[in-house]
Amino acid sequence: MNRHSLSLAASALLIFALSSCTSSRDSSWSPEWQARIGNVRLMPSRVVSGAYQKPSGVDTGISDFVGSRVYMASGGDNVVGFVSGLVSSRIAHGQQEDFEEKNRSLFPTLQQFFDAGFNSNLDGKLSQALDRTSFRGKRNEPYGSALHVEILKCGFTRVGVNNRDEVLLTPYAQVNFRLLSTDHKKKYLLHTTIFDAASEGIRHTAREFASDPALRRRAQEVLASKIGNALTEVVKKKLSEM
Repeated sequence: MNRHSLSLAASALLIFALSSCTSSRDSSWSPEWQARIGNVRLMPSRVVSGAYQKPSGVDTGISDFVGSRVYMASGGDNVVGFVSGLVSSRIAHGQQEDFEEKNRSLFPTLQQFFDAGFNSNLDGKLSQALDRTSFRGKRNEPYGSALHVEILKCGFTRVGVNNRDEVLLTPYAQVNFRLLSTDHKKKYLLHTTIFDAASEGIRHTAREFASDPALRRRAQEVLASKIGNALTEVVKKKLSEM
């Protein structure tokens, strides 16, 4: 199994691995810390360099199931367990090759989903998110802290197939919230999690996403709203407002 094949299998598992990997500093802010935080400046959100991942057409349910069956049949033998991993990887590689052959020409349009328009939409949702907390009256100078929102990973991942056996995709983003003192010496909040739009009915083929600007805008709105709502929840917990 070459490195490229293993990389495809790993990327296909990204959304599932990250969805159970939310990191946060859970304790609420004391009154003293809230005084130190002071007024909050919302920095423009940004997609970090290299964040966008190639769309995944891999059904991890199938690839994982086959690999697990091989491993269980072996009684947990380590060597066969390693082979089962290769089986899963080969299946994933084959699925991805087939998906790319059918949709590669659409990938440039899909990548534009996470452009400046998405960031602008997200910034509006983040501003609304802060205004739903007691920070609403603390958004002016002089600032004591700054909220940085970065998209660490993003792209489109498979969430099923339609009745024509075409792969359905949904956009996702792994997002990091950081609230820092203005001199960056103190870290008041660190929270990282992943969001997707599948639960809101955004499940479409690559061709549908690529050919329908209105659909892409709606998907951007849904994903940005979910991120904003999460920020409200995180900040309210820190402020003991929940």
